[in-house]
Amino acid sequence: ANAFGYALIAARARNVVRNPKAIRIFNRTGGTLLVGAGIATVAMRSGN
Repeated sequence: ANAFGYALIAARARNVVRNPKAIRIFNRTGGTLLVGAGIATVAMRSGN
């Protein structure tokens, strides 16, 4: 039953990865998180 669940998740993930709109959302989200982490790092370093 567990392998079947993983197979369903993999099939859905494949469909999402093929979707250009989903790829754009993932890229923007990842970029935003990285920029936020950079800003947080600078803020912490300048606070010392």
